[in-house]
Amino acid sequence: MTRTRIVVPCFEEAQRLDGEALSGLVSREPGTDLLLVDDGSQDDTLAMLRAVAARNPDRVEVLALARNVGKAEAVRQGILQALDRPDTAYVGYFDADLSTPLSAVADLRGVLEADAALQMVFGSRVLMAGHHIERVALRHYLGRIWATVASYLVDFAMYDTQCGAKLFRASPWVHSVFATPFVSDWLFDFEIVIRWISLSQEDDRPRARDVVVEYPLAEWVHRGGGAVGPAAYFHAFADLVRLHRHYYPATRAAAETPARGPEAEEPPQC
Repeated sequence: MTRTRIVVPCFEEAQRLDGEALSGLVSREPGTDLLLVDDGSQDDTLAMLRAVAARNPDRVEVLALARNVGKAEAVRQGILQALDRPDTAYVGYFDADLSTPLSAVADLRGVLEADAALQMVFGSRVLMAGHHIERVALRHYLGRIWATVASYLVDFAMYDTQCGAKLFRASPWVHSVFATPFVSDWLFDFEIVIRWISLSQEDDRPRARDVVVEYPLAEWVHRGGGAVGPAAYFHAFADLVRLHRHYYPATRAAAETPARGPEAEEPPQC
């Protein structure tokens, strides 16, 4: 059976980690496994992650990093380890606070299963009828500003660049996106798309707009106690400048390249 593996990066999460919810996912979804990454925590986070794995030894792995490397690198190392498993069909990551409930894994996977050309599906926090989205107003409006500016800089429109719920097809193309450390610490979610755009100038992969989609989440609830504060937005601005400088030539070239024809190329298989 092919597997879906979800990476959950954790740093100092002992006070709010929901071990029962993590165990519940593997009980509810026989084809989905967890890879829990401890990012050098100094509290009881690692012990709690190992307790979850002990209850589900065949379905839950723990990757303990020796030191704190930041969320971007913790996610990257987890994704690479998951992709190295030969039975992995889909791999993704969810934030440890589970603002996006793990039930959304099946929804995101369904998007990829419905269209073999797609490589990435990103959860999007869109407030609409029938959906339960609870966000802090200031963060929402600042997020809209960041998404608008970032989308303009790379000529790739996204509504929600920072939602921590993403799923990818386990393909060589996706592996190449995670092969080297990210330039950004705070905006690595969007850097995934930028890196795809940049790599599309070097190989025969399809354009990002043909393989990346956003999916409106049915539920997202802000959880307090996270590490994101007002200073984070200054860090994010600095990262946006860094990304623009690092990737601008390639993303500009991609924007000027005529769109491919209607015939779809088959993605390579692992």
